[in-house]
Amino acid sequence: MVINIRVSRDFAKVPANDLANLADDVVDGMTGNPAFTTPPVLPPALTTLNTTLRTSITAADAGGKAQTAAKYAVYDAVVAALRKNANY
Repeated sequence: MVINIRVSRDFAKVPANDLANLADDVVDGMTGNPAFTTPPVLPPALTTLNTTLRTSITAADAGGKAQTAAKYAVYDAVVAALRKNANY
């Protein structure tokens, strides 16, 4: 019997706060896990991206168009990092 495992990439469609929460869960799940010894984006790098995302969410909520554009740029970077690790 062949078991097919599929990885959902629906995280690319969620709101920024949900993406930040998911990234926290991914970091928690990968840190110290022997099944993920050499992921493309290491947990400390993903943590840094996620911290930047959370900061940009707060700035966009209080700011204007420039802050919102910055939030979307960081959002895209977090999605790209999560995709790399999903492919791993």
